[in-house]
Amino acid sequence: MPPPALPTPSSSHAVTSSFKDSQLRVHQGIVDKKAMTYASPPVVFAQVIKVLQEMGIEIKKDGDFKLKCVRARRKSSAGSGGATVGLGLSSSASTATAPGHLEAGAHDAGDEVRFSVELTRLKNLDKLYSLDFKRLKGEAWTYAWIYQRTLE
Repeated sequence: MPPPALPTPSSSHAVTSSFKDSQLRVHQGIVDKKAMTYASPPVVFAQVIKVLQEMGIEIKKDGDFKLKCVRARRKSSAGSGGATVGLGLSSSASTATAPGHLEAGAHDAGDEVRFSVELTRLKNLDKLYSLDFKRLKGEAWTYAWIYQRTLE
């Protein structure tokens, strides 16, 4: 699946006209380059919600740019390796052979996983944003599979 097209100024103007960088918290900690973007935060956040919903993840808004998410326990993860969904932030060509790449369904045991997703800004780097994921509860391998699949 090709990465989603970046928003054009005309398509995102109405959405971003009221957005201010100060609405986002400053990123703390290490940075995953696959989770960084220059795209408009409201557009990226809308894409994140869409992708998580397509994955069957329950979403609850916890602020302007923060989500609390629950992927409910599944009986079987056999169907989880289906069509690719994701944001397209990571380059699909490099992740297919990258060390540590999680094969679809290989580490998804179907366990319940609770996590948060927040869009943050990087200090002293204008218009560069990071999508921060934090596991709150659940199997680490299943969380890693969801994380990677979301960014694909």
